[in-house]
Amino acid sequence: MIVVSDTTPLSTLFLIDKLYWLKEIFGSITIPQSVYFELSNLARYGHDISIFHDSDWIIVESVSDPKKVAELLEELDLGESEAIVLAVEKRADLLLIDERKGSQIATEMGVRTAGLLRFLIELKQRGIITEVKSVLQDIRSTGGFWMSERLFQRVLEEAGE
Repeated sequence: MIVVSDTTPLSTLFLIDKLYWLKEIFGSITIPQSVYFELSNLARYGHDISIFHDSDWIIVESVSDPKKVAELLEELDLGESEAIVLAVEKRADLLLIDERKGSQIATEMGVRTAGLLRFLIELKQRGIITEVKSVLQDIRSTGGFWMSERLFQRVLEEAGE
């Protein structure tokens, strides 16, 4: 399975020390250069980011179509744009992306997408985690992931909690 990721799912799971969940579910993750650079910014805040360059399951690749990236930059940031283009180029089975506009554009381009919250529900359904609520609380407080209370409750409902 080929999975490409934007920055937010990776950085959020990294900040709550659960990045390994991605390896457990997908085996490997491919990220574009710009996402790698965005993740490197975590070092400015004292985080040891060696996993992003020492890991054999996080693969960094360059996009081949900078023109398509430039087109997407009119509506999205560089990480999202490159992640979408890389997902198209690799014919990825899944793009992990949380930004609504990016997900919408990727879907229009024929790329299947999932956000971090959908991924958490999948983890529970597979029995990798027993409950979603504490993880949601962690990604809010430690991971810096913003979500409304309404969305928080909707995810819990979908997770059967």
